[in-house]
Amino acid sequence: MAQSSPTRGLRGLRGRVHLWRLARALLALIFAGFGSAAPAAPAELTLAIAQIPYAAPLLIADAKGFFAAEGLKLKVIKCPIGLICMKQLLGGEAHFATVGDTPVMLAGFTRHDFGVVATTSTSGRENRMVVRLDRGIRTAADLRGRRIGTLMGTSGHYFTEAFLLFHGLNRADVILVALDPTDPT
Repeated sequence: MAQSSPTRGLRGLRGRVHLWRLARALLALIFAGFGSAAPAAPAELTLAIAQIPYAAPLLIADAKGFFAAEGLKLKVIKCPIGLICMKQLLGGEAHFATVGDTPVMLAGFTRHDFGVVATTSTSGRENRMVVRLDRGIRTAADLRGRRIGTLMGTSGHYFTEAFLLFHGLNRADVILVALDPTDPT
């Protein structure tokens, strides 16, 4: 029996064809808005890519030179998480960015000058609660009064809040600690 692998679809010829199609699709999306009546496309476009698993297709396409092979002059900014990519986009440093649902939704409350043009990957299993068993944490109730580290404003933060709610806890029952995604420790 064959085991499934999260990178299975990226291996071999089939995977390369998929990445080529991704590169071509991005190229088409980028230039679709630049019709004859629109101003010329910038000489170089900038894409902020989060260095996390959901952005792997774009990271691989860039590393393999697929964007350049399609004639796209693309500057890539690598960010530790999608929230930082979103800040690059909203700050005008990037034309496109890889971002998860939560940062897009939160930015949509105050900004209306951006849009979603494509979904590059989906997953329902990217967030997990990791606990210290040696500290006596065996159930969600054992988190009461404990510190929980999370990346505020991200899908991980949303997961943490939903996890607490699902298990009958609220924010006042724990101490949320804002982690710094740029801190390597």
